[in-house]
Parts: sequence; C-alpha cells; structure tokens
Amino acid sequence: MLKIHQHFFRSFIFIFFATLIGTGISSYFWIKSIYIEQSEKNLSQNIDAMSVSLKDLKEISLVVKKIKKLTGLRVTIISKDGTVIEDSDENKNNMENHINRVEIIQAQFEEMGKSIRFSHTIKKDLLYIAKKINLNNQIIYIRMSDYIDLLQD
Repeated sequence: MLKIHQHFFRSFIFIFFATLIGTGISSYFWIKSIYIEQSEKNLSQNIDAMSVSLKDLKEISLVVKKIKKLTGLRVTIISKDGTVIEDSDENKNNMENHINRVEIIQAQFEEMGKSIRFSHTIKKDLLYIAKKINLNNQIIYIRMSDYIDLLQD
C-alpha cells in the first residue's frame, strides 16, 4: 500500500509532465502559425514589388532570376491558361500545366491564393502564394514560394 507522500509525488510527476507536453505542443502550433503568417505576408509583399517593376513579358526571365538571386525565393510566372511562362528553379518546358494548382484556383477568384504542399519538381515542402496580375492587358499569375524546411525541423 502506497503512503500519502508517494501518491502526492506520483500525482505531481504526472501533472508536471502532462503540463510540459501540453505546453510544448501548443507552443509548436502557435509558433508554426506565426511563422506561416509572416512568410505569407513576406511573399505577398514580394509579389507586389515584382508586379510594380514588371513592364512587359520580354524582360520576365531576367527579373525572375534576379529576384531568385536576391531573395532565395522560388518564382513562377504562369499564364491565364496555366502554362508556365518562367520559373526560377526549373526549366519551364519540363513543367506541367499549373491551372489546377490550389493557389492558382484561389487567385482566380480572390486577391491571393495560398497553399502548403510538397513540390514534386524540387522534392521539398513549400508555402505557395499566388496573385493575379494584369500586365499589358494580359492576365498572368505571379507565384512565389518559400521553403518550410525550418518549420519541419
């Protein structure tokens, strides 16, 4: 039969570890949501800055590569029909049509589209943000993405 101080000690240890685990889990999800929110805001601002600097599609390849070099973000320019016009990380000719991507579908109807998913092209989890832009009376989608490896670690 256990004495009262043994019951107290076991209860204390159980409550201590339950509180520690609960605090750790809730802190993880809280930090994750803040990180994703800040990344979304950053990507959205970068898309806005890029859209202001674009004059026409002739210079798009140069702009995409420059933004990739300066920010480290993946940039994809997509036409209204989903054809990849330019991509900072991969050859656009080897990429499939993007019209059915979640972030592009959302960007068609809302100010901004977003999704977090695995990229089969570069084999990593990414946060994608896409916006619809009217460039010289032509609709294009600027999609930027950031790696979320830090979050997974």
